[in-house]
Amino acid sequence: MEKTNVDKKDKTIKALIATIIVISLLLIAAVVAFAVLFNPTSPTVEAQNMLEGTYQRAYYNLVAEVNDMSVDLKKIDAATSGKTEQEYLYEVWNAGQGAAANLSSFDASGEGGEKLKKFINQVQDYAYYLAKKTSEGNPLSENEKQNLFQIGQMLEVVSDNLSAIQDELKSGKSFLGSDGVLKSLPDMFENFVEPDVDYPTLIYDGPFSDGDEKSVSDKTTLISVEKAQKRVKDIFSLGDNTAVELVAETDDMYCFKTEIDGSETYVNVTKSDAELLGFTVTKRVDAPKDYSNDEIINATLEYSKELGFENLIAVWVEKTDGYAYVNTAVKENGVVIYPDIVKFKVALDDLKVLGVEASHYAKNHKTRSYGAIAISESDAVAKADERMQIKNVRLAVIPYGEKSERLCYELNGEINGGEYFVYIDCATGEELNILYVVNSDAGQLVL
Repeated sequence: MEKTNVDKKDKTIKALIATIIVISLLLIAAVVAFAVLFNPTSPTVEAQNMLEGTYQRAYYNLVAEVNDMSVDLKKIDAATSGKTEQEYLYEVWNAGQGAAANLSSFDASGEGGEKLKKFINQVQDYAYYLAKKTSEGNPLSENEKQNLFQIGQMLEVVSDNLSAIQDELKSGKSFLGSDGVLKSLPDMFENFVEPDVDYPTLIYDGPFSDGDEKSVSDKTTLISVEKAQKRVKDIFSLGDNTAVELVAETDDMYCFKTEIDGSETYVNVTKSDAELLGFTVTKRVDAPKDYSNDEIINATLEYSKELGFENLIAVWVEKTDGYAYVNTAVKENGVVIYPDIVKFKVALDDLKVLGVEASHYAKNHKTRSYGAIAISESDAVAKADERMQIKNVRLAVIPYGEKSERLCYELNGEINGGEYFVYIDCATGEELNILYVVNSDAGQLVL
């Protein structure tokens, strides 16, 4: 245990050092600018050398930390105790923090750089999640170990590509200067959008479960608190004498407190038309029952209609700690519409819904029209990796870019035991997105 604490402390110090490097870059850059401004004849060689050294440390630390993450994830495959697995998971988490901090030292604002940052953050978050899960010494499942090994292989590809510019540095090039490596880094980061170094987005609870962060709604008219309170009563069929108290508000949301079935409940609605954004019922589940996924899904979808949601289908269900979590999406005319995702929390003692997260649905749901489908389903399947064993194909609308959407063929299948979703644009045949499913014993895709 003493060794574990020392390792964690050492890794945490490394992450702190990475953050200090980022701050140092800003300070040194300011020093250089100051020196040039007030003493333009000075070569500021010392300041330039300091800045060059800081960039080099950030780069080499980034490569080392990504490599450490890859190696530690592969080591877990051979571990036989929860304690050992947890130690390596915490190391991956700490190395990921350092890698993310060092990556922020460089201009990684393009598509490839953003994908790389998101991937590193997702890996460290997943490692931390599993480390907490094994905190009582329970070993990882075989599925989880297989997932971690495959993620380790993905990180190895990332490490190899990051290492590509080492030859330039060894040949005498520097980061700074008119032909410095720093200027070519954005192009190097863009390599991460190419197929040979592409890695999928990790998903733990169904495709596009994080929704589209940018609203595509154009609703601007605001309603009064009184009208919003009445709407809350209508949604939950509350009596006229039931108190609905405004407890907080933002520029576009009202938050009310009320009581449902004897339990304190918080409800969020939009200010534009009191559309449901979500609610939480404060209820404990002490004696959960072993309901099947079908029973959970049926109860969830039935209740969703009472809330005013239509045409929802389940895409993911997970049971844990006395509750079930069901992710749903709209399906209209045979097309699954992922931007309109709604999440439900269900009690496993009586199958009552205790929570809803519908902010993406409220922001994105609208009447949609699609252009002509230019490629056939068989054409789309032919564009998938030849190793992929296709299990299911369907049409889906997916978020694309900041405010755009695309109609795609959704291909679900396996490659080397790993489960993937591949999205092929129906209009162009372009491969738009790849998702890799991080399976857990508690969660299950619903297709």
